Amino acid sequence: MFAKDKVTFDNEAAIKQLVIREDTTTDYAFSDNKENWAQVKVRLPKLSDETIADYEANLKRPSTLTRSFDLSLKYSLVAKRNFDVIFSPGSDFDRMTDNWKKFYEVFPDSGGHIQLSNVGFNKSRDQALVYFVHRCGTLCGTGHYVLLSKKDKVWNVELIAMIWIS
Repeated sequence: MFAKDKVTFDNEAAIKQLVIREDTTTDYAFSDNKENWAQVKVRLPKLSDETIADYEANLKRPSTLTRSFDLSLKYSLVAKRNFDVIFSPGSDFDRMTDNWKKFYEVFPDSGGHIQLSNVGFNKSRDQALVYFVHRCGTLCGTGHYVLLSKKDKVWNVELIAMIWIS
C-alpha cells in the first residue's frame, strides 16, 4: 500500500512521512454500527465467518499501537488528544478546511493520516482482517478492509477492498 514514497491505494500522493493514529478505531465502515458483511464478502470472497466474528469481538475496545512497524517510510504515532487539538469537534465545512490546513502545517508531506482497527483472526490463525482508514482532507479519504493470509509463517496481503471514498 506504500510503494517507496507514494500512497498507492488512494490518491497516489508523494509523501515523506506517515502519520498513524496510535489508537485503533472502533468504528465500522459505516455509521449505523453494523457492517454489511454480505457486501464485504462480495469484495473479499475468501473472508471467513470465523475471521469476521473475531474481528467484531476485537473491535469493541481500542488498543494503543506501538512503534513496531517495519516500514521504509518515516512514521509518527500520534495520540488522539493531538488530533483533537487540530480537528475541533462540530466543525462546519469551512472550519474543517482550516483544520486540515493546521494538520498539514504540523505534518507537511504526510498525505494525511491513517488509522487501523484491531485485527480479527480465524481459529487456525492463518487468515486476518484489518480495517484501514486514510483521511487526507475535508472531502478526501477512503476506508479499506485488508484481508491477509499466512503461509509458511509469512503474512501476505491477499485482497484489499475499498469500502468507501470521499
